[in-house]
Amino acid sequence: MKKIIALCAIGFASIMFAQAPALYNKCVACHGKDGKKVGIAPKALAGLSKQEVLDFLHGYKDKTIKSPKANLMYNQVKNLSDADMETLANYISTLK
Repeated sequence: MKKIIALCAIGFASIMFAQAPALYNKCVACHGKDGKKVGIAPKALAGLSKQEVLDFLHGYKDKTIKSPKANLMYNQVKNLSDADMETLANYISTLK
């Protein structure tokens, strides 16, 4: 039982202290390290599901999201691959 508790604690700690992927460095200026700053998105990144993040990223890349400040995000995501967007979505969805 103690081993199970220890393994759960290690797993929880690794999630809580997961290192941001290098791709997230571009996001920090507008959205903050913890994802709680509201940039041009309608809400903060923290608390978004993986699918919500993917929808936003794809929407900006495809230019289907229209807003006065959308060009900034178009330029941020235009060179991201699907794998890059998946990496970002996986990380951002852990921000609470």
